[in-house]
Amino acid sequence: MLHSKVWQEVIEDWQNRISNKNYIQRDIEKTILNDLKHTSFVSVILGVRRAGKSSLMQHLAKNMKNSVYINFEDDRLANITYKDLSTMEKLTKGAEIYFLDEVHNVKHWEKWVRRHVELETFKIVVSSSNSRLLSEEYASLLTGRKKTVFLMPFSLKEVRRVKKISLEEYLRKGGFPESVITEEMLAKEYRDDILYRDIISRYRVKPKPMISLFNYILNNPGVEASKKRLKALTGLSHPTIDEYISHIESSFAVLRVERHSFSSMERMKSPPKLYPVDNGLISKQQMLGILLESAVAQKLYQTAFNSRLNLEYIKDTKTRKFEVDFYMNGTAFQVVYELNEGNAKREIGALKKVRADKKVLIAHIGYEYIDIPEEVEVITAEEFLENFPKIENKF
Repeated sequence: MLHSKVWQEVIEDWQNRISNKNYIQRDIEKTILNDLKHTSFVSVILGVRRAGKSSLMQHLAKNMKNSVYINFEDDRLANITYKDLSTMEKLTKGAEIYFLDEVHNVKHWEKWVRRHVELETFKIVVSSSNSRLLSEEYASLLTGRKKTVFLMPFSLKEVRRVKKISLEEYLRKGGFPESVITEEMLAKEYRDDILYRDIISRYRVKPKPMISLFNYILNNPGVEASKKRLKALTGLSHPTIDEYISHIESSFAVLRVERHSFSSMERMKSPPKLYPVDNGLISKQQMLGILLESAVAQKLYQTAFNSRLNLEYIKDTKTRKFEVDFYMNGTAFQVVYELNEGNAKREIGALKKVRADKKVLIAHIGYEYIDIPEEVEVITAEEFLENFPKIENKF
């Protein structure tokens, strides 16, 4: 058991730290505050390392009375178990809400949380950069007792709260908060932290093929995860490729988009498309069209996750005559950086062929010079990245 004096020191240190910290408002704040109206639920914040989960929780704790914030990556809390949380509870008697950051580091943390959620003793918010909080084990213990949100790095709108930035700069640099605020090039550090700390060290996999797979997926946004191609790249068997991709996904470094089909067999046979959670993780020079598609995928994925919807892509595998980038909740989305005479027939033609309640073309330039059919709604890339999902009602 952790000594109460150490606990007291940790509690006081974190309370002092959050009281002196500046903060950038996040769009997802209102959703979390609404969830916190109910003590019978635990609020869960998931997201990739360095997405801003800690800052968000610290800001919420700073502005809520009788709150306690603890970051369990603090080295003084190494190797504690859920039983130690009872000591924390005694030392903070009267607290009305606990913010438990990176709680997966506490062995059997869910037992303590479950007990207090059932008793409605106080409100609890937990965060993690590992998808183990979505595993069957935790889900069964917290069934009907949790509300989960997915936090991404800064959106274009959030970056512009910090500084002026062009769309192109955002597409190339991404929105990791610390990198945006300090203007330091931290992408390599982030990639290495995720790769070595959250994947290789945690799952004890072979470094060389994992590094190859990790870099390939991040540097090729929207790549179809064909096992034949990935086997040639890594030398791994098909089951091991699935396992390695699962480990990468568990860190939230990549986002999976499945193929849309009414046939479960077709969905299983079709490779998913994989996108980096933020363009800042891309280390290879890419065309702006690919970077825009990646940014749109990130925006749609967060909306789909937090609204419990499926995000998919559409592909005509029989004739290979058309492909639509994204499909969600009855709406088809086609993404193009510059619409021109050379690509308009392909991009708009794909939308015309697909069955969807709404058809949306997301473009940055050139669309104003092309004849767009009435069935297709055009929205600029900047408007989409700044205002979606608020603009959904426009469609």
